[in-house]
Amino acid sequence: MKHKRQHIVPNCYLSAWLEPVTPPGQQRALWKFSKDGTGKHRRSPKKTFVESDRYTVLLKNGERDLRVEHRLDQIENDFSGVLHRLERREKLTILDRAKLAIFTAAMLGRTKRRSDHWKDTWQNLRGMVSQFRGDGAGSKASGTLRWHKALPPGAVSVSAEEIDDFLVNCHPEYLTNTIEIAGPMLFAMDLSIYSTDDRLGFLTCDEPCIMHNPTAYRYHPMRRSPGLRQRDVQVLLPLSPRLLIAFSHRQTYPFITPLSKKHVDEINRMMVWHADKEFVSWQGELRDEWFDAPDACPPDAWENKPQEGRGGGPDVFEPLEGPEVLDDDERFE
Repeated sequence: MKHKRQHIVPNCYLSAWLEPVTPPGQQRALWKFSKDGTGKHRRSPKKTFVESDRYTVLLKNGERDLRVEHRLDQIENDFSGVLHRLERREKLTILDRAKLAIFTAAMLGRTKRRSDHWKDTWQNLRGMVSQFRGDGAGSKASGTLRWHKALPPGAVSVSAEEIDDFLVNCHPEYLTNTIEIAGPMLFAMDLSIYSTDDRLGFLTCDEPCIMHNPTAYRYHPMRRSPGLRQRDVQVLLPLSPRLLIAFSHRQTYPFITPLSKKHVDEINRMMVWHADKEFVSWQGELRDEWFDAPDACPPDAWENKPQEGRGGGPDVFEPLEGPEVLDDDERFE
């Protein structure tokens, strides 16, 4: 069946991490490791991070619609062209930056853990709807619960049948929505490009696009998930063992900035920590620094919040706050 095996992390992206030295008589391959640094395996990029019909749209008549997979092919081809320009140190055009933003948005939406979490959320919602309807699909369905209040402004009613239809194609739906929403937001952010001559270079993994807010420790635990509208958020994506891009709302460095080994090791530590199950090392080697805890962590503002009967004045600990969010005018200045 055509296009049944689909890459969670694209083959064109992974090919940058092909081993630099290949044993005689063999084809070039990737070196994969389990998240804890064990389980070293040598594997073809065509067979790495794939899943059956992950982005295939299943129609009600049973046919397979490959429009999302074909759209990903186009995005990957655009990315390959931009990567070649960066490798030649050519100045990027506005169109090149747009292609990088769309590719990064796709990387946020296509990897497994994020869309699986989204599907789980809707499945939980489906169980709640079943309890209200009493259709037998929920564990506590009684058929006696009813919602009589008017919906608040902007709210919509969702039926169990609509949720069931959505769950069939949840993964391609999540991916296309992420591209449509995150792509323009990333394009409006500042783009920085970093390079390294370190022998081991940048790692990648089964979830290579890192969205990170270094000030999240100041927020309430329920508000610490990073979001693209947060003023301090950073989106990091290695493009190859030699290049990495970063999107942020802060003005950063011009064009391609070289990083020290210390900074590269710190980014690789984040990549290992952020991986779902596996990561890829270009040279097939590891460093202890990638698995070490950070040298110094800021105090957790929630755990250290002064409480009644607890010593210390109001200024002993940094106060809790919410994420600083950009308004619509700032996003697209």
